[in-house]
Amino acid sequence: MISYATADSRLAAFLLTRGVPLKGTETKYRGEEDRVMLLFDVDEDRLASLKREFFEGAEAPALTLLNHAKSVMHAIREARELARESVQN
Repeated sequence: MISYATADSRLAAFLLTRGVPLKGTETKYRGEEDRVMLLFDVDEDRLASLKREFFEGAEAPALTLLNHAKSVMHAIREARELARESVQN
């Protein structure tokens, strides 16, 4: 297993659709800009296969993918809110 982080919400939703659970989020800063990284623990060979499938135009059930995309966007919003609150306190 490796720890994999991506800021690509579409790839994250696809990984969830394929059964890779979201382990958490991490907010990184570059100047004034924040970037939420979505964290996964996944077998390295499986990750390579899934990324290849995703970037080569994989198909997924639309409703399942959209539900995961909604969950990913919620996680990103929550991570940003928590990060901003911690900076203010």
